[in-house]
Amino acid sequence: MFEVWCTHCDPPLAPPPQRPPPPPPRPAGENDDDRGDDEVIEIDIDAREDAAGNDDADVIRNLHRCYTAESVKRAFSDSDKTSAHGQRVAYLEAVIAAKLRVRTEINDAEISEAVRNYQQTSRLQRLYREAEELCSLRCPGHTSEGRPCEYIVEGFDGCMAVQCNAATGCNTHFCAYCFATFENTRECHDHVSRCPESINRGEYFCTDVDGLRELYDEKKRTRVESMLANRRVKEDDKARVMEHVNTMLR
Repeated sequence: MFEVWCTHCDPPLAPPPQRPPPPPPRPAGENDDDRGDDEVIEIDIDAREDAAGNDDADVIRNLHRCYTAESVKRAFSDSDKTSAHGQRVAYLEAVIAAKLRVRTEINDAEISEAVRNYQQTSRLQRLYREAEELCSLRCPGHTSEGRPCEYIVEGFDGCMAVQCNAATGCNTHFCAYCFATFENTRECHDHVSRCPESINRGEYFCTDVDGLRELYDEKKRTRVESMLANRRVKEDDKARVMEHVNTMLR
């Protein structure tokens, strides 16, 4: 079918220009660095897209790799590109900010938890050491230099009216049942025969080694419990310390 019109009249309207299709992707293996600076679209948000881990990053990167600036200009108006660019930047910045905020909150929580664990561990270690010291039944006397005697009273039999013969010069008289101190051996013997903690009431000697060990273990537990009560230790910490003491006494 032919169109006929008068040469004196206006010609018919021309059809609207067709938008050319985008060029095909560049062949694989072709070096992108061979393109000139004026051919490549420089997108300044690549680093932000990589940091955000956005799925859109691959799309933008492929667009950057496969199309020249001229082809993109033909496909999109400047306003379209500016709007898309701004929206993408805003989205990526929001994602990055959210991730940084979450990471900061997690780091703060981890630091706080680590500090609490360290403080609790240090507190328990101090309580353990003090409990171990209390469980070491030492001579209640002092050395010739005025320091507490280091002689440990543990697992012996014989007369319970004891005089310390430590090499440090301690000559304290004390009862091996209750650890009360006395001025001389006579006073000490008088007390031992009627000591309320004596295993053999009225006797100076103790031949029941197992009974004496049980007495000492109970004395150690009592000392530790008294220390924990004076320190107002929390119940869970108190349970841990007493478990530690019971483990030592097994």
